[in-house]
Amino acid sequence: MKMRLWVFGGFLTAATVAVACCAVSMTGRGVQFAGQANIIVWEAESKTEHFIRSAKFETEADNLGFIAPTPTLPDLAEVDAAAFKDFARAIRDYQLALKPLIQNPFTMSKGAAGGLSTIVRVVDVAGYEATTLKPDDAQGLSSWMKLNGYVTSPDTDKWIAFYVRKGWFFTALKVKAKDGKAATGLVKMSFKTDRPFNPYYVPADNMPIKPGNRLFVYFVASGKYSVDASNLHEDVVAPLVGGHADELQKHLKLASLPKDATITAFIDDSFPNPKATDDLYFTYSEPGPEFPRSPWWNVAIVTGSVIIVWLVFRRRRLRLEAK
Repeated sequence: MKMRLWVFGGFLTAATVAVACCAVSMTGRGVQFAGQANIIVWEAESKTEHFIRSAKFETEADNLGFIAPTPTLPDLAEVDAAAFKDFARAIRDYQLALKPLIQNPFTMSKGAAGGLSTIVRVVDVAGYEATTLKPDDAQGLSSWMKLNGYVTSPDTDKWIAFYVRKGWFFTALKVKAKDGKAATGLVKMSFKTDRPFNPYYVPADNMPIKPGNRLFVYFVASGKYSVDASNLHEDVVAPLVGGHADELQKHLKLASLPKDATITAFIDDSFPNPKATDDLYFTYSEPGPEFPRSPWWNVAIVTGSVIIVWLVFRRRRLRLEAK
């Protein structure tokens, strides 16, 4: 029976591994993408990207997870999945504010070093054991995976070689289970990069049997950004302000958000793309929109209501004092 599972960027055990946009397993059972929602926060001045992925898969294997490639050594931290709801609320309120309506104002293994892949760091985060490796060549990472019991394929090896040529790091997130149980959270990967990107390259043996899955990307930066892909199209652009910005910053555990933060929401109705041979890169296009000010009649109604309430309470107080 084929299962549909949501994976927050890590191994659920060590039986099957979904390598960012690729999958391998001990048993040879396949893993196919069945949808994904990502958050990218881009700090242009420091060239820092914060990447959070929530992925959905279909598989006949019992377990699955990720090995994620990054151009530089990532910092890992657990974040709150409520961040995805923050985006929905922020976009909804902005769209409502554009309408002429009166709004309510109150409202893997440590022993595989040596001549194979160099293990840079092993840390515990969000219920995972995260191992970051820097392979010297594609064979290095493939050998490390095989030593840890994973079955690779020509498509997997091709995917690995692509990122090894670019000199990227690979982070494997393995669930730390106890007595057959495990609790995992959402992992944020923060790293330096010259250009903000979203992982998109998927080898053939990871393609879904039934096409038409969706990829959502919430991109937050100073201003509006475009993407160099025809499949991933812009869905909505909205400013990130006020309480929504505060909540997102808290849920993503960020010291700050980009100045004049703008949400550019992208959607791909046919993910993964079998023609993709690289990741998606984002480019600044123009300043983001401003949150519209309330119409003068909204201000007048609110101000008038406050004055009336104040007069009523003042009159009652005077009556009590007179007694």
